[in-house]
Amino acid sequence: MKFNALSKSALLLIAVAAGFGIMFESVSALMRPQLPKKIASRPAEQIENVEKLRTVDIDPSNPLVIVREVDYSEGKNSSWFPRNEAPVLHELVLEGKLPPLSERIASEPLVLEGVDHERNYGGTWFRLANSATDATSIMNRLGYPNLVRFSPNGYPIVPHICKKFSISPDDREFTFVMRKGMKWSDGAPFTVDDIMYCWELEQCDKSLNPEPQGVFMYMGKAPEFTKIDDYTLKIAYKEPYGQFIDRMAGAYGRSLCNSPSHYLKQYHPRLGDRKKIEELKNKLGFSTDKAVYMH
Repeated sequence: MKFNALSKSALLLIAVAAGFGIMFESVSALMRPQLPKKIASRPAEQIENVEKLRTVDIDPSNPLVIVREVDYSEGKNSSWFPRNEAPVLHELVLEGKLPPLSERIASEPLVLEGVDHERNYGGTWFRLANSATDATSIMNRLGYPNLVRFSPNGYPIVPHICKKFSISPDDREFTFVMRKGMKWSDGAPFTVDDIMYCWELEQCDKSLNPEPQGVFMYMGKAPEFTKIDDYTLKIAYKEPYGQFIDRMAGAYGRSLCNSPSHYLKQYHPRLGDRKKIEELKNKLGFSTDKAVYMH
């Protein structure tokens, strides 16, 4: 009796499994796309060109670099100075709502040369963002406001927000020279003062952070930031920090170039305008000064 009961249960399970299998096979047969029985052939030359496009070999002796070093003393008449702009911006120039391109370009712009030929202006960039972290990717992946940046193949690391940089032989001191003429969106100049503000009154200020971000710490110690002049900055460590430039080119390197001091200092928890801070705190329903500042 026991054997027969087990046999019946096993047969029942097999039958149910077979039924599901037949059902899934039937559904897949209905949903399966109708493919041609004979696959279309392609010319050998076309296949060879496609294979070349798929090649991702990196030549260490000749890495792909799109940043171009130029002689800024040549000025606006040089071959590298921008002369074209998107039609939507040119229309604003014609309407008198935007200064001419030559007046909007700084005296020391970043010059890039694409790996392909020139493209058309316009188009729509579709990107899915379903969390706050995804939304902030515009700063560290699309905007990329770092002092330095990776090349398309990774290395070499090249200037970006800065015009040039140098590293001491012992990997302790890193000097950055900023581009002249850079401005924030409201027209205020971007200088080393903005970076010093970020370091001294954001990264190292206890009212905002218990200690600087980990990207700046090395062997438990923070570096020393020194303003050489309005456009030159030196960052010095007590110990050799060979990965510092690599980390500045990464996602967290944007931290130093994201703080317009002329605007933010009015809301600083410790040094800001108390009246403005309290008004904004009440308006937004925040309970702390830090929440107002970070808003």
